[in-house]
Amino acid sequence: MAAPRWTGLATFGSVFLRLALGISFLSAVADRFGLWGVYGQPNVSWGNYARFVDYTAALNWFLPAATIPAMAMIATAAETLFGLLLVVGWNTRIVALLSGALLTTFALTMTVALGVKAPLNFSVFSAAGGALLLGVCADVPFTVDELLRRSRQRNQERSTSFSKAGGGGNTRNGRAVSEGATMKAIRLHKEGGPEQLVYEDAPKPQLGAGDALIRVHATGITPAELTYAETYRNCDGSDRLPAIPGHEVSGVVESVAHGVTDVSIGDEVYALTSFCRDGAAAEYVAVHAADLAPKPKTLNLVQAAAVPLSALTAWQAFFDHARLAPGQRVLIHGAAGGVGGFAVQIARWHGAYVIGTASAENRDFLLDLGANEVIDYQHVRFEEIVRDMDVVLDTIGGGTRERSWQVLKPGGILVSLPEPIPESEAAAHGKDSKRGVFFIVRPDREQLSQIAALIDAGAVRPVIAQTVPLTEAREAFERGVAGHTRGKLVLAVDKP
Repeated sequence: MAAPRWTGLATFGSVFLRLALGISFLSAVADRFGLWGVYGQPNVSWGNYARFVDYTAALNWFLPAATIPAMAMIATAAETLFGLLLVVGWNTRIVALLSGALLTTFALTMTVALGVKAPLNFSVFSAAGGALLLGVCADVPFTVDELLRRSRQRNQERSTSFSKAGGGGNTRNGRAVSEGATMKAIRLHKEGGPEQLVYEDAPKPQLGAGDALIRVHATGITPAELTYAETYRNCDGSDRLPAIPGHEVSGVVESVAHGVTDVSIGDEVYALTSFCRDGAAAEYVAVHAADLAPKPKTLNLVQAAAVPLSALTAWQAFFDHARLAPGQRVLIHGAAGGVGGFAVQIARWHGAYVIGTASAENRDFLLDLGANEVIDYQHVRFEEIVRDMDVVLDTIGGGTRERSWQVLKPGGILVSLPEPIPESEAAAHGKDSKRGVFFIVRPDREQLSQIAALIDAGAVRPVIAQTVPLTEAREAFERGVAGHTRGKLVLAVDKP
């Protein structure tokens, strides 16, 4: 979605709020150094720095006296810095959010030490609310930030081959179309399996409203996507052949559509892209900018491509649908696969007791990921030894799903990923308060940011089965369709 344009009252309100906050900070600092007069004169709160230090001591009565001068100095320095940055408009949204946090802290401290009337007299709560509101504004007009953004946009427009009227291309039915410029890509000219994949030249995508163009470094393979109707259809249901697969992307922002502020040129990002648009098995892909998240700092771009679909699927299964709580018991079928590996790690991080089904050769691997128990599905029927599960995450389907109802406790939930659960099957087990759900993973920037934080903290890591060059995509998809891979298959645009 494109960022809203500023007009009239909205522009005035944003500019007024920013300048009012910045000048208020600077005015408060000027007051404590006596620039507005001595204490006792109208509208003078402190009049000298010593009185401000005494006021700081009164607010922070619970701190050692020796720390008070430093507290007063830090507060003064922060207000001076925030005031200057807000007036000129540099990193405005970040500074506004930090200002809101600082003012909220002031307000709460004043309330505890002096009563609620003190912050109300100084309008500290109102100032904090205004700062936080400014921090979430979609745009910050008439600022250094805006000048820098416009400069980047002009440089981008000069560096592209598109004309001022739209670059010789257009966007229709959710598919980016480009005229002239080409790129290397993997394409499907008709529905089918890996045998239909062709490495060839394809039109370089042009940006639609709200889009960013990504220079692809790698994309994760989801073999099942060759069976999805969305792989061959646009978002409005019309035909999209030839189609480009690959909806997990990591790469660098090459350009952005007018008005996009979610990302900047040069950002290293990763994302799950829309299934009803061309994918990332290509040198470039057009993506909704709002779906892009900064890649994990501890991963390179190839490693990051193994994360989006698998990690988001596990995250949404547990937290959006199963409402997983710490201490609950979770059974994960296909625990050594791309989704299963993330599911084991995320469930354990959240405090669940995790049992995974996999072949014997993956036992130590899954225990290392954090599984409490591993069942060799080739020699043991899980329903004979597992009981009272709160959540079953099924990545296999068919008979595995049908037998999974037996291990659920009353009130438990079965999350099916490969296929919808037949209504008759769900109804038959609903009398025991057992629930079943099927869902399709969706792009989510905020959740990817949370997952990136877990990865950077060392709580979760991607598992890559193999990285292969884009030119060998057909062979990689064939291996994926055959199954039994440990972790994710990744296509690298450059040689791995």
